[in-house]
Amino acid sequence: MNAKIHRALNALRLEVDGSIVSSLEQIIRDNTISIDTDGLGMIVKERHDQLALGYDQSHDSNHKSGELMMLAEFLMKSPDDAEKDNLMDTLVIVHGFKAEYITKLRNLPRNQQLAKAGALIAAEIDQWQNDEMAPKS
Repeated sequence: MNAKIHRALNALRLEVDGSIVSSLEQIIRDNTISIDTDGLGMIVKERHDQLALGYDQSHDSNHKSGELMMLAEFLMKSPDDAEKDNLMDTLVIVHGFKAEYITKLRNLPRNQQLAKAGALIAAEIDQWQNDEMAPKS
């Protein structure tokens, strides 16, 4: 297994009744899912790739107006959904995403769009949990 993927999966260990269970790591090791063809594996790999590119908690904390979820929603919409154009305009005009970047995402194969959407949802969950854990002033 790729060392980067192994490290990412180690970060995803689940605690159940006081014992550590590395269920995702075990599933991938047993070839129950593939990081290349199965949805969950693709999402885990995509989030790992985002983190490796610097799209981590520090970066994500700059997105406090729902941009991550809006981008995920954009990616989840079917290609022929009229609302997709409105979301694209909002992401570019209101939230400052580059039109070239959004167009590049729009032209990805559907499974890659959905994997990116899943990874963005994971990033939003991380951000929410980080905000919840932060000391309240």
